[in-house]
Amino acid sequence: MTDGFTKGKKQLGIYEVEGETFKSCSGKPGAERPTDFTSKPSDGRTLSVRKREKPATPAVEQKQN
Repeated sequence: MTDGFTKGKKQLGIYEVEGETFKSCSGKPGAERPTDFTSKPSDGRTLSVRKREKPATPAVEQKQN
């Protein structure tokens, strides 16, 4: 961390990319690196799961005669 009350502390985490899904889990600054992708109330972890959004399919124009 570079600023604020956690300045100088490390925030360790893990990540995984599988197909179209990205998962990350990090502990609170100064805590040990997580070993799994879980987060429970008040454990100080942040878990994120993101899935790539498929591009919108362009609408097919209908020709008028």
